[in-house]
Amino acid sequence: MVPGQSMALRDLLTGGEPVTVREKSATRSLKQWDRIVARVVPVRDHHVIAGGVLPFSAEAVEMLFGGLRDALRLRKTDTPRLTVDQLRHCAPIFSGAWFFTHLPGLLNPQAPHLTNTDGEELEFHELHFPLALRVAQGQVAAALSRVPDLSRDGSKSWDWLARTTPAAGKKKEPAPGLALETFSEGGTVLGALELKGKALILRVNSKERAARGEAMIKAAAGDHLRPPLTTIQTVEQAMRDRDARGGRTDATEEIPPEIACQILQDHLDRHYRDTLDQPIPVLGGKSPRQAVRSASGRRKVVDWLKYLENSRARNEGSPLADYDFRWMWEELGLAEERK
Repeated sequence: MVPGQSMALRDLLTGGEPVTVREKSATRSLKQWDRIVARVVPVRDHHVIAGGVLPFSAEAVEMLFGGLRDALRLRKTDTPRLTVDQLRHCAPIFSGAWFFTHLPGLLNPQAPHLTNTDGEELEFHELHFPLALRVAQGQVAAALSRVPDLSRDGSKSWDWLARTTPAAGKKKEPAPGLALETFSEGGTVLGALELKGKALILRVNSKERAARGEAMIKAAAGDHLRPPLTTIQTVEQAMRDRDARGGRTDATEEIPPEIACQILQDHLDRHYRDTLDQPIPVLGGKSPRQAVRSASGRRKVVDWLKYLENSRARNEGSPLADYDFRWMWEELGLAEERK
């Protein structure tokens, strides 16, 4: 892909080698492994797209292939292969697959469902515990130092960590939607505590953690504190506030970019390495390592890896955009099929 100049396209229905197509506008928006419906025609010594380009999501492709299998009376495991004449007769199936999968989202767009890794709705809670009369910060700090799940992160601040791991056979299922979380060497960071002036402040990202954190603090230092005052902010409110500030954050909240990048890379490595041994619905409930043992399974894993890389490419500006999936192709013995 050369943005503004050309791209290589492979026909998934008639087969053959990729062809280089001269194209300006589409190459600026399309990403690696995108699937489109377009009419490609030869013009002298090169190829061009005649007409428009219709982007197809993974769901639209699956619906299209299902319709083509039905029209051609193929088995569900067969990959459709069409002649040029068959393509002309199947045109309504292409438009139908696109409309049924893309139109609802265009008419009623929805933001992704955001959770933490416990599957809890993402919601930012800040609890201010005023210090009781004649109680000093040192007394509260001493009480908190005895809590095993608190890790000191400064003279007056702590990370609240989830140090325990699920028991054997009780591995937690991934949360639906997009899961956001903070990690440290000690484990998942459930919240942050800070002694500031005449108050102890707890910051967490869900109402469930707010309740658990409040109970933990009261058990450890309840005699030194008064009942908390709580402020709650939804993701939408947080985004509006950030936009109002022009994207600025307090210097104390900033993480050095190289450290943030390394933390994310390590997390994604752990996540995807675990995924290789987990059942994946699109692979028929098999793990990627199991699926590659058969020819049909290998094809599904290749499509799944392409979907991951395509999703990464379409998330420009996000931390995921820089993640390199090539190690997964090599780990699964599919490096030669990454084309």
